[in-house]
Amino acid sequence: MTKLKEFKGITDEQIDLFDTFNAIQNFPKCLVSSYRGLISKTDMTKFDYSKKCGLVVTMFLFHDTLVICKRKVNKTLCCIFCNNKHKLYKYLYHIPLSCVLRVVDVVAASDDCKNIFFFVERYAMYIEQVHVFKLIESVTKSLFISTLSRQIALIQSEDLKYILICISSERCKDLMSY
Repeated sequence: MTKLKEFKGITDEQIDLFDTFNAIQNFPKCLVSSYRGLISKTDMTKFDYSKKCGLVVTMFLFHDTLVICKRKVNKTLCCIFCNNKHKLYKYLYHIPLSCVLRVVDVVAASDDCKNIFFFVERYAMYIEQVHVFKLIESVTKSLFISTLSRQIALIQSEDLKYILICISSERCKDLMSY
């Protein structure tokens, strides 16, 4: 009977996972897999310093990849009443956790830098990109960042102290001014 309950739990997790895949418009088929598990789903703002603006996104943390999606706000009520014929999210891009070099926690001295973190991605041999995010208030930043960092350390077989770095908000402003 215990095995039966265990298999039912696994099946329910996989059904929830495929519901998540189906809720995202243009989700790449190469990322759909029954072994991939959803760890966290978090709403946040992604900053683009070249455009000096932010975009509200949802980050899906799977065991081996991050998927960044934009929430389709105008379709939300329609999805509730139409049996999910419309997708809740639009796929933007994904980042394999093996490509994330560092997660940087910005320790805020003021409210303008509160809940900000960023990570550095290496997507080519010598090309690195910084992704800056601000968590929405309903999520605990320390919990999310520690979960993300632990998963990256697990994937890369790396020590957590090399993945997660904390800096002050003043130092962050100095770095972003370049």
